[in-house]
Amino acid sequence: MAARDTLAVFVEALVPTDDTPGAAEARTAAAVRAALAERPPLAALVEQGLRALDRAGERLGGQPFAALAPTQRHALMTLLARGSPPPGWTAADPPPEVFWATLRGLAVGLFYGSPLGHQLCGFPGPCVDSGGYAHTIVEPDPRREPA
Repeated sequence: MAARDTLAVFVEALVPTDDTPGAAEARTAAAVRAALAERPPLAALVEQGLRALDRAGERLGGQPFAALAPTQRHALMTLLARGSPPPGWTAADPPPEVFWATLRGLAVGLFYGSPLGHQLCGFPGPCVDSGGYAHTIVEPDPRREPA
């Protein structure tokens, strides 16, 4: 089996598969890659952060982030979420809180914005033909005065 890449493992740790499907089933890592491909400066920040995360994994457990035990990955992600630099993180790396907020925001937003995320939340989608928001789009609100 080929080694799994850092981005996929990070995203799947954020939205794990348990009794419901997670990021792996929604192909969230691929969606994140596609979104980053359209935003080169953001992609550079994330790539630099992922390299730093692999370096932190080497420092903590002697192997890249994706190969660490789940408890070790969780420990590194907890540090990032708190804005604390993990071991081996340098001043040349993106600030931990910026890296965390960027990648977490993309992954969670793209997961819950996916058809699978909509299904898990029971969100029918912003569709006028299935009831959606017709009353605010088509019909005037009687409580508002005309402009």
